[in-house]
Parts: sequence; C-alpha cells; structure tokens
Amino acid sequence: MIGADETGIRINGAKAWVHVARTETLTHLAPHTHRGKAAFETIGILNQYKGTLVRDGWFSYKWYQQCRHSLCNAHLLRDLTYIGEAEPPHEWWTTALAKLLIEIKDAVEAARNNSLTEMEGELHKDFLSRYDALTAKAEEVVRGSPEQKSAGLTAGKLPNRFIKNKAEVLRFIGLSHKKLSIFNVIIKLSKSSLKFSNWAFLF
Repeated sequence: MIGADETGIRINGAKAWVHVARTETLTHLAPHTHRGKAAFETIGILNQYKGTLVRDGWFSYKWYQQCRHSLCNAHLLRDLTYIGEAEPPHEWWTTALAKLLIEIKDAVEAARNNSLTEMEGELHKDFLSRYDALTAKAEEVVRGSPEQKSAGLTAGKLPNRFIKNKAEVLRFIGLSHKKLSIFNVIIKLSKSSLKFSNWAFLF
C-alpha cells in the first residue's frame, strides 16, 4: 500500500513540485518540474506499483490502472465541510454523508480491534444501502438547485464524485492520505521530521 501526494515549491526561483510516495515505514521524496504524469514516469514508482494507491482527486493518478485506487477520505470530509458551510442549503446532506463515512470508519476499526478481516455482512449491506440512498438524494437535490458558477468545487459537482467513485471512496485501507497532507506543510517549512495522524480504514 502506497500513499501519494504532491505540493508546489520554488527551486532556484522556478516553479516545481515535490512528490511523495510513502508506506507506513518508508518515505520517498522527489522534486520535478511537472506535477502530473511526466513526473510520475520519471520518478518511476507509481507507474510500476501494483498494490493499493491512496490518493486525492488529482486526475493524473488515473493513468495508473494496474493498481487499485483508494480516495482520501480526509480530503472528502474537508470538501463536504466546505460545501456545507459555503452553500447552506446543502448542509444537511453534506453533514449526513460526512457522519456516515465516520460511522463506517468506526465500525471498521471495531472489527479490526476484534481481529476480524472484514465487516459483518448485514452491517456491510446496511452501510452500502445508506450510502447509495444518501448520495442519490444529494444528486436529486443539487439538480433542483440554482447552479453555482465557479471553476472550483461546488455542491453541484460533489454528489457525482461520490457516486462515480463509490468503490474508491469506500475502499478504506490502512494508510490515509491525511497522513500525506501534512507533508505539504513540512516541505514549505523545511521541517526535518514527519508527523502523521491516523485514519486506519479497511472496508
């Protein structure tokens, strides 16, 4: 399992990117002039990796379909919170979906603490049913709402992300992308050590 992220910096005054690929015990950092596929190909980790990749929504990661993908739930929770605060009519479903993700996380951790490798069948079905119903209702709501004109994230764009990427959203595994997000701050502040918080998922 590998988590990947990238952050913009300046090297000798020029725009560049630092790319991270890490496991629970190893961290690889590499600078490159590009953010996406050109950098991934040069660095040579993601294009050869065949395990599970924990990542955010940056589209360049989708080039690598030889591995399984898991979307960062920490980023998704952040997006749900943002839309709930920025567009109050959508607060109810963004809050409900965020609570559901956290409820699933807690159930997974409880199963793991009991030395189980998967969630109990009926509970698993219940979570999937509630997820499908909530995302479908959210999509219905945004269709009937005035469209927000923005190049950034809007309520109208968010439900489809959860519906289209259902498998990747619910592929809760051991390494959270949230552990990588702190890397962005560390690079900019030139810290010498990495400290990560824990979102350990298995679904």
